[in-house]
Amino acid sequence: PGDSSAFGTSDAEAVAIVASAIENDILAEDTTFRLTRAVGQTMARLADWQVSTLVDQLERDVEEGKAQSRLQAAMALAATAGPALEKLMVHAWRRHLAAAASRLEAQ
Repeated sequence: PGDSSAFGTSDAEAVAIVASAIENDILAEDTTFRLTRAVGQTMARLADWQVSTLVDQLERDVEEGKAQSRLQAAMALAATAGPALEKLMVHAWRRHLAAAASRLEAQ
């Protein structure tokens, strides 16, 4: 709304990744769109689940004076725990992808 930017540099980079997959014939266009939609929906659900799981932690951080608001507590937690959580999510995804590929090969 207004003069604020709706998308940033990382959004443009994400679009470039998707476009590159199509332009370089890595994935078919329909496959790329289905995967992109699936990733977006899955990440939205994961983010909602993580936030609802962390509400108690954020409120505790405010009560203990570690932060002045839940938003400030969330920002601090994202800065401190975010990088490790991101690595954990990529690790889990790779393990599950390998397991799914193994199951496919076994069929």
